[in-house]
Amino acid sequence: MPGFPKGTPRKRYTAEHRRHVRSLYIYQRLSIEMIADKLDIGHGTIRKWKAESARDGDDWDIARTAGDIADCGYKYTIAVLMEDYLTQHKQALKDIQNDPALTAEKRVKLLSSLAFSLREMRQSVSQLNPELNKLAVAIEIINRLTTFVRDGYPQHSAAMLEILEPFGEAMAKRYG
Repeated sequence: MPGFPKGTPRKRYTAEHRRHVRSLYIYQRLSIEMIADKLDIGHGTIRKWKAESARDGDDWDIARTAGDIADCGYKYTIAVLMEDYLTQHKQALKDIQNDPALTAEKRVKLLSSLAFSLREMRQSVSQLNPELNKLAVAIEIINRLTTFVRDGYPQHSAAMLEILEPFGEAMAKRYG
């Protein structure tokens, strides 16, 4: 097997490992690379878990975005999405303008495609997914309940945490 010397035992991971990785990705917004380094888990393993979860209805990226919406609100999240897109859009425009190998015809086609992409992005942002909104509300309620338990009933915090991660996965499957 590439990357493993012959006879090297492979690590075995539990569902708890996956839940912890998911939590770091979604709630602490760590990158896959940061999680891999922090937990000494291969990047490929984390990507595989993420893809498997998405196939099972738990899209970590949707849950992460819903968490942003719950924490910061729609206006902020939409602004961040648009900013990210516009940064890429501007770079693509510069690349088109500065490529001397492009013919005028090819340049017009690329510019037209870029304009279409911008229009589609604006429409998408203006019609933000209503299911994402439901997940954002659910996450906000969970966050408030967690704070309530932590502040008012600290003796139950450990039990609350034990329940929250698998419940978060169930919520993401339902609303994500």
